[in-house]
Order: sequence, then C-alpha cells, then structure tokens
Amino acid sequence: MDTRTEKVLRVIRSYGFRKKSPFLLYDNVLSVFENYAEKRNDLDFKELVLDERGKLRPILKSLHENGHLKLIFRGDRIDSIEIPDFYKNYLVKRYRDIENDPSTPFPGPENIGMDIPEDMILPINVKTDLVTILNSIKEVDKQILKINFPEDLESIYVPSEMLKNTLLHCSVLKVHRYLQDARNSGFIYNKLLAIMQKQEVLLGEMMNDIVSKPRKAFSSLVNPTAVGFKFWAHLASFILQDFKEKTEKLADEIGYCQAAYLLGFFVVYQKGIVQKVLEKKKDLSNLELQIKKPPYAYTFNELYELKDKNGIRYVKKYSREFIHNFLKEKSTPREENKIPEIVRLKGSGNKEYFIHRDLILPLFLEKTAEAANEIKTDILESWISLMREDKKSKEMRSDEDFLKYLIAKIKESYPLLVALTNQNLLYIAKEELEVDYPVLEQVNSFFTKDNKLKPINAILGLYRKELLREAKAALPFWQTIPVIKQIVGFFRKLFKGREKKVISGLGEEYQSGSSVRGGTGRKARDITRGKSGSAGVRDTRKNIQEKYESRRSAKSGFSRVQYMNAMKALKEEIVGKNVDMNRRLKELAEKWNPLFDPVAKKNLVEDVNALIRDFLRSLKRGFRVMPPNAERLWNLAAQLTESKSLAKIKKKNYLKEYIAIYMIKYLSDLK
Repeated sequence: MDTRTEKVLRVIRSYGFRKKSPFLLYDNVLSVFENYAEKRNDLDFKELVLDERGKLRPILKSLHENGHLKLIFRGDRIDSIEIPDFYKNYLVKRYRDIENDPSTPFPGPENIGMDIPEDMILPINVKTDLVTILNSIKEVDKQILKINFPEDLESIYVPSEMLKNTLLHCSVLKVHRYLQDARNSGFIYNKLLAIMQKQEVLLGEMMNDIVSKPRKAFSSLVNPTAVGFKFWAHLASFILQDFKEKTEKLADEIGYCQAAYLLGFFVVYQKGIVQKVLEKKKDLSNLELQIKKPPYAYTFNELYELKDKNGIRYVKKYSREFIHNFLKEKSTPREENKIPEIVRLKGSGNKEYFIHRDLILPLFLEKTAEAANEIKTDILESWISLMREDKKSKEMRSDEDFLKYLIAKIKESYPLLVALTNQNLLYIAKEELEVDYPVLEQVNSFFTKDNKLKPINAILGLYRKELLREAKAALPFWQTIPVIKQIVGFFRKLFKGREKKVISGLGEEYQSGSSVRGGTGRKARDITRGKSGSAGVRDTRKNIQEKYESRRSAKSGFSRVQYMNAMKALKEEIVGKNVDMNRRLKELAEKWNPLFDPVAKKNLVEDVNALIRDFLRSLKRGFRVMPPNAERLWNLAAQLTESKSLAKIKKKNYLKEYIAIYMIKYLSDLK
C-alpha cells in the first residue's frame, strides 16, 4: 500500500471513529477530504478532491478490492462506504489510548457510545472462563470478547487477538497508576511483606519495577519465577481487598479492580503452563526409560500405546506429535557417523522398529536364540515326518537350498530379526558401544576375519547335516539301516502301490551369506512384556543375555519328562502345591463371569476357553522347546485380559488368574 492510499484509508477510519459508525455517506467523506486538505494545506489531497473520478475513485476501488473498505454503489455513483473490522479497530485504538494514558478506562458497553453487533461478540466470565479461553484462544471464532466481572463491575470489550498481550499490558499500567499513590503502595507493601518474609529486597525491587518500569514488570509477569507467581497473585488479591467494601467506585477504582481480576487469573493460566511444561518434561524422561524396557523393540503402534504413571496414554494426553518429536530428537545422531540414541530399523514386510542403541546387540542375540530354537523344532518335525514317508525336500538334500529356506523362513516370520541382522549396524555397534564381554564375544563369532557377517545358518547354529542326523536319530531303528529299509519299502509298495513323492521347494531364490540385511521377528512373539524392566540399560542387557544363554542351551529341546516337570513346577508356583486346578478354575469363573443365565454363563466360559486355546496355538511349538516361566505366563495372561474380545468383562484380576491357570492346564496336556 503506497503512502497516498494509506493516508486515504487513515482519514476515512478516523472519520468513522468520530462518527462511531462503520457506515459513512460518500458525500460526507468528500467533505471530510476537502476540510482535511484545507486545514493542512495538503495539495495532494486537494488534487484528489478536484479529480474525484480520475484519481480518488481508483484508490477507493483498490481499497475495496483488498478488503480494507466496502464501496456501496447506486448506479455508477458511490453512495456510501462501509469500514470492515470497524469495531475491532475502534477497540484497538482505545487500548492504544490506555497505553499512552493509563487513566483511560477499559472500553466497555457503558463508555464506547455504540452497540457492537451480538454476532461479533463472545461473552465470557473472568472467573470461570478466562483461563480456558487463554488456553484455547486459537479456537475462538469471534472478533471481540466481552469479559464480565463480579461485584457489579462494568464489563469490558477486547479484540480476541489482544487478550494475551495488550490487555494484560494495560492491566499492569492500571496497577502502575494505582501504586503511584504512596498510600496505596504502602498498603500493598505491608500486606506483601507478611507473605514474602525474608524476601524484602526482592519485594522492593518488584514493587519499584511496577511504579517506575511498568514494561519490565509486564515482562516478569509473562515469564514469572516461583516468587513472581506469589507476588502477582497476592498483589491482585490485595488490590481487590482494598476496594471490596466500597459500593460506589470511581472510574479509576473500577479500572484497578478490573485489572486486578485480569492479572490474578492470568497468573493462574501462567502457572498452569509452567506445570504443563514440567509435566511434559517429566513424561519425556519416563518415555526415555520405558523404551529401554520390554519389548525393547517398539513399533509405532506400540509407542502410541505407552502410558504415563497415571495410566493415561501419551498420545491422548498430548498428541502423536509427542511421540514423533521424541523419536526425531533421539534418532538424530549428535555426532557424525555415530549411532543415535534411538535407532530406527526396517524389517521384512516394511515393519519399522525403534530400539535403544545399547540394546541392539543383546536383543540381536536374544532374537537369534529364539528364532533358532523355534526354527529347529519346526524343521525337525517336518523332516522326521517326511523321512517316515521315505521322502526328502530340496532343503534336506542341498546346503544351498537349505540356506535359501532359512532366509525365506526368517523373512516371513521374524521381521524383527531381519531388522537386526544388518552387517553395518552390528559391526558399528560392537565397535563403538559399551558392550558386556559375553555379548561382544558372541557377536564377534558371527563375523568372519574380514569383518563380514556369516551366513544366517551359521548365526543360528543350524546346519543341514547335523539336523539330518538328529532327525534320523528320532526314526525307528529299522528305518536307519538301508537293507532293512529297502525290504520294508518293497513290501509297502507291494501291498499299497507306489505313491507319488512330492518334493517341496520352499521359499524364493535369495542371495546367501552376508547379503542378508535387516532381519526378522516372529509373528506376534516379541520379548515378553514382563515387569517394568530393570533400572538401567546395563541390567536390561544382562537380562536379555541371560535369556539368550538359556535359550541357546535349550536348542536341543526338552524331553517329555523335563517338559512335564517344568509344567508341574509352574502349576505349583501359580496355583499352589495341593490345589485342584479344575476346582480353582470354577471358583474364578464364578467371580469374573457377569452373567446370570446358566446357559449363557456356561457358553461365555467356553468362549473364553476357546479364545485362550487359539491364543496359545501359535505359541505351543516354542513352549515344547522352552516352557514358559511364571513371569512369561502372567504377561501372556495380562495381554489376553486386555484384548478387545474380553473388554466387557470388568473383574480383570479374577479373569487374569483364570487365564493363567487355564494356560497351565492346556499346556500340560500337550503331547
């Protein structure tokens, strides 16, 4: 906007403010221009008036097009001019007047001499609404707020955009004017002195700032300390106390009380902000601790489910940005070529995981041992079954096909292990990070002399020939001797006919060796969500290492006797030594089952039992290799208790115990 156009707009607005109306007749506006030009001897304005059509109208039309003015035509002639945002701009001017002269009263219905349209106003109460509005000022869709006060104090108008700064600055200026009276400042000082004992010097400085440096005082209000909160809150209270008994207040006194109310509740708002900042900082610290606890590797959805100490999800308390900003900060390396605190990894199936850097190697070993145990069990069961039928698959015959099978199996079922099996990541982690010696020694064994990652079968400790020997050892004696095997085969073919052999070619063609990148994790089977985790990363690494070692030692699987002994010990620990499981299950079902109808009650119990069996079906193979301990069982029961299928059952503690005991019963019956 050029200087001439700006001057035209300013004169029209000034005329509107004098008339206290947004609607101006065009002829009257031209007269104002003529008077303005004559009084100021402004040749530029005289030229505009003399050539109204050629020079003034183009300026007015440009202001109309830009929304600064609205021209109302009658035919081709301008009839009148409307000033948009007139009421808001008028109030802005009134607050500028207060900043220049604090004795000017706050603008309100009693003193502005005009009626503001109701559809432009949002009425609020200073006591009940002001703090809420300050917290959500961006959501206010009205141009003007009307603040109502108690004790028959006059209401005031304020443009919503001026609520947080200008209105409060004017309030400080009102208090500044109040304290310039020595009697008032003496009264307030003595009152505050009783509250702020041993802080006389600080009190004197703050009082002096309001009296002589009101702008500095306003700055201390916007960014208060703990002492500042106390000072401003009690100052506002004592000003109101000073005029409480006075029924008929002077204009200045009304302004003092209005300012005191505004400042008092602004302090409440500011205190809330500080508390939220401290709480958010605390929640970030807690989140940093939580990500070092089970399940150690988190997906986005798992991070969204994390809760604060009061059980409120962070994303509900703040938003998803809370998690995203945390990850962005922690996953950005502080030094070039260094591993960030939180590592973001991508596994198979485009699954993403976030892992604390100190847990990368222990978790890799944990997942390696876990996958090795389960895959070994699956392979042996499959191969023994094939060999009993005198069949062989491709992976039984060839090391190359066996490696391809392993890679495909891991990519399909172990996305977390895929994410972790990253040569560069593992190498940097073992070279740069603080790692316990047993962990470092084991990880080093997975690398060749030229620092390349060994093939996945070597990492898992699964070799085709060794597995074939174990599978053969599980066959009947006659099937291991070629001559007898041929004789039996002859008679089988004689009586049953020759059966067509089907040789499975599992998986795709994958590059072997160190080209395996980014690793896997089994479906819905991460590290158990046990207790809250250890206090420090070192203890966490130790726990994972202990699990890894126990699983490595269990690779050969449990015998039936060992398995039953483990389940018996688990039953005694969870249920009790001489407690009948069936009786205990009935007792618990009576407590958690909310239904009264006998048939419906029985059906609900059966549905819950079926849900538990379905839940365990995918886990039972792993449990044959490594039966669950009490901690794992309780966590599985808790996970199932909180599922959507059981959401309507309210008595969760009884339900959780029921599920844990039923799991023991079901797993004890596995053949």
